[in-house]
Formats: sequence, C-alpha cells, structure tokens
Amino acid sequence: MFESRPFTLPVRGRVCLRHGMVIGMPIALTRSQEQPSRMLRITVVESSARAVTLRVEGRIAGPWVEELRTSCNVHTGPDPIQLRLELEDVSFVDDAGIACLKELRDQGVGLCQVSPFLRELFQG
Repeated sequence: MFESRPFTLPVRGRVCLRHGMVIGMPIALTRSQEQPSRMLRITVVESSARAVTLRVEGRIAGPWVEELRTSCNVHTGPDPIQLRLELEDVSFVDDAGIACLKELRDQGVGLCQVSPFLRELFQG
C-alpha cells in the first residue's frame, strides 16, 4: 500500500457565498508519494443556489473513489441542489469507481460530458 497526501494550491477564482468555496479552485487534489502521476483532481466549475458542477480529472480508483464520494457529499444536504459531474477528463476508473459513479447517478447526480471510454464501462 502507498500513502497519499493532499496538497493545496494558491487560491484563484471567485467565492461562492452559498458554499463558502472558491469557484475554479481544486477542492480535492491528491497525489501518491510513490506514483506522483496518479491523482484525482476535483474542481468546482459552477456554483449557484440551485446547482453545482464539479469537473473530475484523472483516476477514479483506490483511495480516490472515497475522495470523490466525500466531495459529492459536501454539496448534497437538506437543501435541494442539483449536483453535476463533468467526466470528460477522467483517464481511468476501477471497479469501485464505476460502482461509485453508478451509485451517485442513481442518487440523482448528473453525469455530463461522459467520454466514450466511460460510457462503455457503464454498459459493461
């Protein structure tokens, strides 16, 4: 097993008053010490009182599956809000990642800009 450690980047973008976060700023960026090229990046690209869109980039595998689930849970709560995930920049998904994405979709999370690679995995 390998450890992962989060790291932060300089804050850039505009602040979403509803969620208290910076739009355009990665909210989860995790890097493995042993395999630095294998990471997941989740960025808030749109946020309003009714909808939040997160761009997901990299690998949805191993410990990053739970990171994605946690990031989605931050945006769901007692208020009705539409959460969407942009998935066109996802390069790899393992079985747990596919299960997580299907679970999120079944809970009403919109999966948009899905690559042909992911479409094929959802059908399999």
